[in-house]
Amino acid sequence: MIETGDTLLDRLGRWLAGRLQEESSGYEPYTPSDAETLRRTLEPGDILLIEGNQKISAAIKYLTQSTWSHAAFYVGDALPEPADGSERRRLIEVTLG
Repeated sequence: MIETGDTLLDRLGRWLAGRLQEESSGYEPYTPSDAETLRRTLEPGDILLIEGNQKISAAIKYLTQSTWSHAAFYVGDALPEPADGSERRRLIEVTLG
């Protein structure tokens, strides 16, 4: 998608962001996860370390020499119920884009 006034840098940035958000081929999770166990044990204020499966995740893990590429903050029921009736957000994470 090319917009009026887009510079070469804008287009390059969008292309690069798109490539980095693609899934990595041959991805194997480092640790198994059990959603039910997480639900039972998480407490507000807990920080979850997350191993992503996108190319950007592989770059983050390589550059930081870490097993984990992202972190999420568990807020529990601290946020208000959405007015539209959708599920309340309980994990806060930064995303690209």
